[in-house]
Amino acid sequence: MKVIQYCIGFFLMILPRSSLVKLFVLKNFPSPRFYFSGRVAIYRLACALRHSSTTAIVPEYICNVVQRAFIEAGYNIITYKCDDFFEPDMDHIKHIGNLYPSAILCLAPIYGADGGLSCIASVSIQEWMAKNKIHLILDLCQDFSRAISCKNLNFTNISIVTSFNNKTFPGLMGALVYSSVNDASYRLPSYSENVKLSSMWCINTISNFLNSLLRFKTKSKIEFHRFDYSFCSSYPYTFKHSGAAKIQIAIGLAGKLLIPYYIRKKRSYLAKGLVDIIQTPHFLTASVVMASSVLNRNIIKRPYALHGSHKESLKPSLKTIYFRGYNDLL
Repeated sequence: MKVIQYCIGFFLMILPRSSLVKLFVLKNFPSPRFYFSGRVAIYRLACALRHSSTTAIVPEYICNVVQRAFIEAGYNIITYKCDDFFEPDMDHIKHIGNLYPSAILCLAPIYGADGGLSCIASVSIQEWMAKNKIHLILDLCQDFSRAISCKNLNFTNISIVTSFNNKTFPGLMGALVYSSVNDASYRLPSYSENVKLSSMWCINTISNFLNSLLRFKTKSKIEFHRFDYSFCSSYPYTFKHSGAAKIQIAIGLAGKLLIPYYIRKKRSYLAKGLVDIIQTPHFLTASVVMASSVLNRNIIKRPYALHGSHKESLKPSLKTIYFRGYNDLL
């Protein structure tokens, strides 16, 4: 199915860029803006918001790229607590926000957790954010479906970031932002960046076609002493880029159209007993979930490492598996 999505994306390339963008327009949302990757999107938003604060409030357990993006943008990091199901401690968040008015707050639901999203639409939280001049960045890179289904948000102090990069659906990097924050230095990718991305698309498409044809699978094993960490030091994982290329948007649109198929595939995993997962509030649209037990065919997602310490993790024994509706089983 991954190859099919890439092919659909290729055919969508016949549409003008403006037409592709219009297909992401949502009622009562700011105009969509597309970036090279999720990390670039968070970094660019952070840079654009730096005039109001240099403090970012982020989850204590999250991909190190999130903290790295804020640090690269010149922020000091303060972390807030989450429970065992990665639901944020809103009282702790409010306590920090009271100490650091005008800070940037990042909520980043992972593993299908609500992640605080049910709270932020409440009148009391909205009033607290307005009083303390808090700007909220919703990092929904693990769940594209939730990013386009949020309701009752005040986009004057809320921005949404979501990713196309092999999470909810297969992608070629790329990220989507809904925000009223102006990114004055936003630019479209250069010719050389477009060439690199086109080459990546060709390699990915051919590789996936051959793998599906030969039914080749890479065996994965549980390695709790190794953690998920990005050094953000080489292409395409740096923060140096800006806008998304047309091919990234086209493949992202193809993925958006195929979300119902990927969800049906996940339901089939459950029906066939191929996964044994913890059913958090949004597990069905999450790209990675917590597992009660890891079965033989499951593909392990390693726990996140601490920022600045790739050999350590707050959750070294956490069991998580990919749950995307594609490339999830050995």
